[in-house]
This record gives sequence, structure tokens and C-alpha cells, in this order.
Amino acid sequence: MANWIADFLTRNPDMAALPIALRAKHSIHFKLNARENIGQFVGAPCHFLDTDGLWKPLDTKLIAIGSEYGAPGLRTRLSKNGLVRVDGGTYSHISTRIGILNPTTKVFSAIKTIPNGLISDDQIIAESGVWKRVLTLTETGLREEIVISALPTGTGAGAGDWLVLETAISGVSFPDGWLADFSADGFMFPPPRTSDANGNEAPCKRYARTVGGIQYIYTGFPVSWLADAVYPVTIDPDYLGDTADGYINGLDPTYATAHSTSLAFDIGNTTVRIGQFWNGTNYLAWRSFLKFATASIPDDSSVT
Repeated sequence: MANWIADFLTRNPDMAALPIALRAKHSIHFKLNARENIGQFVGAPCHFLDTDGLWKPLDTKLIAIGSEYGAPGLRTRLSKNGLVRVDGGTYSHISTRIGILNPTTKVFSAIKTIPNGLISDDQIIAESGVWKRVLTLTETGLREEIVISALPTGTGAGAGDWLVLETAISGVSFPDGWLADFSADGFMFPPPRTSDANGNEAPCKRYARTVGGIQYIYTGFPVSWLADAVYPVTIDPDYLGDTADGYINGLDPTYATAHSTSLAFDIGNTTVRIGQFWNGTNYLAWRSFLKFATASIPDDSSVT
């Protein structure tokens, strides 16, 4: 469900029968008796402070806000054409084409234009052939996915070429070159990720380039990586305004290296991963971390 509070109360009817003692950004407390409360804490925000000064449940289901879509308490605004904007800020971006980036000339050649999407609960989904773009509103920002269900046509490119998502951005600018993580309008944009159905990670990167006065970011991976990929393949360039639960993964043919070093991390997903396995080529090791914001517990409380 798009409303974590409603989902929690549905799954825990014994808690739903208790009076609510306190709400906070990352928690909800229930009154057990005159002396005891029980609190539930989450990594991502579950409440927002409304204009009337009261904490209210966050619901990420998309509703019309003017000509855009969003949710009360959240700054992200979405449009069916893929435009993503930060309310009250200057940052926006729109990803409309997929294509090939030449690694030498850095010239982009489009092979697919992404159509307008349809609203589905907390998502805007655009599909065409083997391509699907999913924009998911989250409590901390946006989850943007390009899902490839089978080997796409038009990828018979030159050696070293990259398959990329073209994104036009405004409100921030960069010199031409490879781009790591960055921040804009109070949100952070961590390094992008690409993985296949088995969890194998591609060497995913972003390249910034200004063309005709427009700032573009090209996010993708070497076309050659698709030769051994298990579909679907997902490109995942998210942004976040608040860190939450997440996981770190290592990948290497040598177990000690996969276990002791990290290839990528994810703090924007709705799941965490833990464990390890051998996929026939590499060892994969996942380590998860959980965030608990306990500021809503009064200082004079005794915790059991």
C-alpha cells in the first residue's frame, strides 16, 4: 500500500485497537495502559507535519496537484510525460529517450523514445516493446527505473559503446565529463545502479554534457554487458531527500574481495538484501543496514 500507517494497522489489528499516544516523522506510538506506550519506528518518514501543525500519515498515492501529480507532505511533482520537478525549488529533469553513447566522441544516438505514462497508485508507468519506464513516488524522493525485458534492437554498436538513458535537467549544471553523486534542492542523487534478474551489477555510470544550451545526463552501462545478462535488466537512477534502510553489495570472482569490499549500495529501494551466493562467474555478498530515528521517545522514558 502507498500508506505505510494504513498498511501497518491492517497487518496488525491488535495494534489498531489501541489508542494512538504520539505520532512523529519516523514513528507511531500506541498507549498500552496509563504508564506504558509501545512505539513502532521506520527508516523512511511515515508522517508529515501538516499546515495545521499536526503530524499526519504520509500517503504516496499520486493525486492531481494542479497540472502535475504528487502527494501531501512531499515535494516531488511528476507528469505523465516523465517530467520530475522539486516543488519550491529549481531542479527538474525529464528522461525521454534511450540510445547509444559513443565512448570516444560522447555523441548520443537515440534508438527509442519513451511515450507518456499512465497513473497506477504511486507510479507513472510508460511501456513500449521491451522497454518500460517506472516513476515511483517514495517518502524520501523518487525511484526511477528503466526495465528492459529482452535484448533490445539497435544495440549492435561499436566496441565499448554504452546503452544509456538520456535525461535533460535544469536547476543545476555540470562540466562535460563523468558524473558521480551530486545534490540539488535539498535532495541527493547517489550513483546509479544497473542489475539483471540474478542481481549481477553492471559498471553503471553517468556522463554530463551540454548540447545546444541544454544540460543532459546520460546514465547507462557498456552494451557488451548485455551478452551475459539475465533479463529483465533494470537501470535505476534515483534521488533521495532522506537516507533510510538499505544494503551494500560486493561482487568479485574472489570470495574474500566480494565479502570485504563494496561495488554498489542502495538506500532508495523498498527492500533490503542479506546473504551471499556464487552465480557461476562471481561471488555476490549483501550486507544490510537499518535506520531507527528514536527522537520521539521522551527523555525521561524507560525503554523495555
